[in-house]
Amino acid sequence: MQAIRTVQRSRPVWAGTRHFAVGNFVPADMPIVKQKWKSVDIVGKITTTMRNVAAGKLPGSEKFLRLTRPFASVTAPFYELTEVPPGVKKHLHLVVGCERGLCGRVGANLPKIVTNTVRKAVQERMINGGDHEIEVVVLGKKTATKLKASLPDQTTEGYIAMKTKLPTMAMCLDLTDRILSSREFDRMTIHYNVFKNTSKFWPSVIEIYSLDICKQAAGLQFLTYEVESDEITVLQNLQEFKIASTLYNCMAEQLASEMGSRLASMDTASKSCRDKSKEYEQVYQRLRKTKITNELTVLSVGAKLSKSK
Repeated sequence: MQAIRTVQRSRPVWAGTRHFAVGNFVPADMPIVKQKWKSVDIVGKITTTMRNVAAGKLPGSEKFLRLTRPFASVTAPFYELTEVPPGVKKHLHLVVGCERGLCGRVGANLPKIVTNTVRKAVQERMINGGDHEIEVVVLGKKTATKLKASLPDQTTEGYIAMKTKLPTMAMCLDLTDRILSSREFDRMTIHYNVFKNTSKFWPSVIEIYSLDICKQAAGLQFLTYEVESDEITVLQNLQEFKIASTLYNCMAEQLASEMGSRLASMDTASKSCRDKSKEYEQVYQRLRKTKITNELTVLSVGAKLSKSK
């Protein structure tokens, strides 16, 4: 403990400060160094465990992703438009996020992008006027918590605590039915992360439009097809199936990205904890040697003084 003297309003004030840099410890700080050393070891064990869990789940997520990509690519061209059509008033942002935290950049990029996009759209609406509505729906507990904090007025619903290890088509069909039955939209933007490998993933979006706009697009896309059943029913079923299959692939992409990012971030954290633990061990051993040396010096001086008397 080192005391410093400061002056405040012409009155001397003594304040105690402690320097916690590695080179500023004294032998009296050995309990503090040991406590920090122990805390770093505990955090290192936790991060190592999380890294091993992510490393075990990542191969299964990659294998599952290789199966969902061809499945979703079949319906991807349906109702696909090159630009946003006019007359879009209700814009729904569907964010396929992370269920758990500690996954590095994947857990932070989507909330940041969606927050900036929505705030920019709100500012443009306030400046230019208009009756455009913006709504945010989130899949994943951790991302839902972040977006609810940054966009409390626009974030209306979050689907959390998903029990399955991997997304299922039945889950995506149920989510699609809930979204289409509970809210109306002209344009729906699905935000998710695209997985490439453990060190490379990037955010992406997929645009899906309302049934009325899809009917207009179908008038140009399906001219070469003969529809045997009711055309409106077929178009509606295709729209729902496209949304469900898109969600199916997006959830698989996001899950693989989350596992890869968690593996990389926890690996880095584990290495940092190991390095810090070695550093505190060296400091503790140096302080221990200093303390022993000081005690031996005091004993030797005392013995010499007792003999001189």
